[in-house]
Order: sequence, then C-alpha cells, then structure tokens
Amino acid sequence: MITFSCSESKEKETERIEMRNLTVFELDSLIYESEYELTIREKDSVITYSYRNKTDPNKNKGFRYLKNSDLLFAGPSEFYQIDSDKFPVIFGFELYHSDPTIMDAMGPVIFNKEYGVLGFDNGMLTQYYFTNGKTDDIELPILYKGESAESNLEGIWESKNSTSYSKIHFYKNNVWKRTFINYEKDTITEKGKFTMAKDSAIFFRYFGSQHWPSMDTINDYKTSIGSFVLFLNSKNELIDNQEDYKKIYIKTE
Repeated sequence: MITFSCSESKEKETERIEMRNLTVFELDSLIYESEYELTIREKDSVITYSYRNKTDPNKNKGFRYLKNSDLLFAGPSEFYQIDSDKFPVIFGFELYHSDPTIMDAMGPVIFNKEYGVLGFDNGMLTQYYFTNGKTDDIELPILYKGESAESNLEGIWESKNSTSYSKIHFYKNNVWKRTFINYEKDTITEKGKFTMAKDSAIFFRYFGSQHWPSMDTINDYKTSIGSFVLFLNSKNELIDNQEDYKKIYIKTE
C-alpha cells in the first residue's frame, strides 16, 4: 500500500487597524465629516481595505487591490492606474480610474497600497477623502479643486445660438446665475456655485431658490444631480458640446 500525504498551501495573511477621518465635498463645499476605522488585510495576492463608520454601518466602504494585475476594485467596479494632467499629483500616491466608456461610473481614485484610498469621486462630483495625521498637510478638496476667480470667467456670457436665448453671469466667490427662455416662452432664472477643473471643464451646481416668474411657486433645493458642465476652449468660448446640439457662449461684459 502506498500512502500519499498532501499539505494544503495557505496564503499568509497580515492585518492591521488604523484610524481615518472622512471628509466629503460637493465640488468645493464641505458637506459631511465622520470618523472611520480602517482594517487592512494583506495576503500574497490581494489587499483588502475595509472602512467602518463608527456610528452608521450603512456608510461602510470597501476596496480590494490585486497585486499581480495592479487593479483596484470597489465592489464590481474596476480601476486601473493612469497618468493624467487633468488631476493634481499627490506625492506618494497613484491615480486610478475606471473605464471612461461606462456611463455613471465612479471617478478617479487616489490610492497607495500601503496607505489605502486617500480620495475618490463618486461620478457625480461628490468627493470622499480618508485622511489621518500623515496627510494633514494636503489641502482639500484635491479633485476638481476650484481655480482662482482670475480665470477670466467673471462677467456676463451670452449664447451665440440665434434660436434660443441664454445668458450666464459669473460672480466672485464661484457663484453663477443663468437666465434663459424655455419652449413655453417663460423666463427662467437659475443660480448656484461653479468649479473650474484642471482640464478647463466648468462644473455648475444648482442651489437656493429656483424661481419661474410665470408661476407662484419657488422650489428650494441643493444637489449635485442635474448639474451641468461647460468647457472653456482656446478661443475663450464656453461650449456645451452635447451630442445632439452645440451651444456656444461668448463673454459680452
């Protein structure tokens, strides 16, 4: 009789627990802060990062990093390392991004396999940052950080489209107001905050009282959902380059 002995090989696993402070921004506005406990579990092939909210388990977050393929996962979402001049460089961290062809995908992730996730964008211009004492010198927010008001935006920009009237007024402190006439010939005024990104994309977020003069109602809301984006080109034109139409704004005052 021949006896075979076999031993199962198991991956080595290490674990450490650290504290993180979560700070959440909508564009450049602080909206939420909380304390998190981060558990980092490392095996031969994968590192998992479990962020536990100390007061609300519904706000827990998790990431996985595959060492061999240099891929980062948040649930089923896959992120790969990129080089981009559209986002600031943070010393000691790399930038990861999902497939740009996927609609409503998460935005970029700032990551270091020793530290974990420093920050990420949820795809709707809400930014999450996990910091500790080692990162206190980093000025937040990092992604889509607002530029100086000296970016030649301040003033009035009017649409060149002869079939529809629209005017955007840029004020100091990153405040905007847009007036336009809709298909029912009502004059509509909207307002909010704007942020100019590194790639000259300007993100507009609504806030405050949105008033339709032809009606006796005022709707108050503050949201990043439903915001819109314009791009400033080399001709100093603001372009709304949707697939089915193209609207151009030029500065008049």
